[in-house]
Amino acid sequence: MYRAKKYIAGIDTLSTTETLGDTGIFDAYPVLVERGLQPTTDKVYAADHYRAIADMLFDFVKKVPNQRELNMLVILDDWLTEPEEKERLFSLTDQFRDALTKKEYQRLESWKTINWKG
Repeated sequence: MYRAKKYIAGIDTLSTTETLGDTGIFDAYPVLVERGLQPTTDKVYAADHYRAIADMLFDFVKKVPNQRELNMLVILDDWLTEPEEKERLFSLTDQFRDALTKKEYQRLESWKTINWKG
């Protein structure tokens, strides 16, 4: 059984950069400075919700072979409740088709069906 653990800055997670490029990634340095923080480097990047959820899904689809467990690990309504938000995420995850095996992509599609309540 796969055990979820905390992920920090992409450590122990699979990269989606080859598939998604820099979609949803932004320079977070000015945001941190605006909030009174002084990063030790000027290279600070973050992901928006859509990219972060897509990255998490990709990682879990690759690592969690059990559909039921995948469905329990990522409940989309916890983050995105509006149909247009879900459509935006689903459009992003459609780009994973060539990066996943057929079985993995089927699990992702099944997860989408379960999480679509538009």
